[in-house]
Amino acid sequence: HRAPDENRDERRQNRGAGWRTRCRARKAVGAHGARRQPVQENGGASVVDGSDFELSEVELMTLSESREDYLENLLILETRSGGFVRQVDMASRMGFSKASISKAMSSLSAEGYVEFRPRGLVRLSNGGRKIAERVYDRHCFFFKVLTNLGIPTEIAQRDACRMEHAMSEESYQTLKKELSSKMDVQ
Repeated sequence: HRAPDENRDERRQNRGAGWRTRCRARKAVGAHGARRQPVQENGGASVVDGSDFELSEVELMTLSESREDYLENLLILETRSGGFVRQVDMASRMGFSKASISKAMSSLSAEGYVEFRPRGLVRLSNGGRKIAERVYDRHCFFFKVLTNLGIPTEIAQRDACRMEHAMSEESYQTLKKELSSKMDVQ
């Protein structure tokens, strides 16, 4: 038997309150720190009203590299399929388990970046699409620059994946403008 601890219940209560407070704060802002957009219910699927969905530079920079990769891959698969994408196809493309994809898609849906449909179907919301297109545009640009410089395709692909996340929007636009005029890169 343990000796009675008079402060044990108080510590537990305070610890729990702190955790709940932190959780509420994260839910209000989103796990990555960007403000969340209003979500509307539409036939059982969450839909973000993204008609005026704008993210600031700080908000774009706070979205993690892995989240950007999920959105970018979802954009690629969505473009190929012409609509909703099966989560199993995301798992296959990215080399992750279906459970990992499901968890990531749930998180992205809660933050307003993807929409769910029954049977494991997902697609980008308007806000998610803007981020995915921005990341994919960067990826294509860096890939073309690197391959034009003679870098082997496999290495250029891997390096473009790293570079697409690392640069501020201002630096990227300046570099794109400068290199597009000097190289055959758009």
